Amino acid sequence: MVVARCWQQWITEGKVYRRGGSGRPRNTNDREDRAIRRVATSAPTTSLASIQRHLPPSRHPVPSRETIRRRVKVLRTRRPLRRLPLTPHHRQCRLDFCRPRATWSVTDWRRVIFSDESRFSLSADDHRTRVWRRTGQRSDPAFIVERHTAISQGVTV
Repeated sequence: MVVARCWQQWITEGKVYRRGGSGRPRNTNDREDRAIRRVATSAPTTSLASIQRHLPPSRHPVPSRETIRRRVKVLRTRRPLRRLPLTPHHRQCRLDFCRPRATWSVTDWRRVIFSDESRFSLSADDHRTRVWRRTGQRSDPAFIVERHTAISQGVTV
């Protein structure tokens, strides 16, 4: 019966569309969904609450944070790639360290002691940020956070 109805609709109207469902009506339309995604991509480190505040003021009622989370689900929130802000001098020093060891064999590397360390922060804020990005955008410079090497309170075990 469903196939016959779809075929009849295709013959008479030239298109097939889905009937309205019986569920709860959507709180946002397609234009507002695009605006939500635009705010999340323009400022990748923004939170759900700040996205909620950046929506047009004419929007009444304001969508909840859960609605916004569902609209930006394709982006996902992930930890940014963290790297040291290296100067040209730092890069040259690293290169000078690595060149003599490029030809080391397995026996040479066995004489090196590697340690496994874990750092535990003693302060409440560990300065971790999250960014809204799509899969495969990890190396994009917009999503990289440079970290400093200043000493903070913590214990290394």
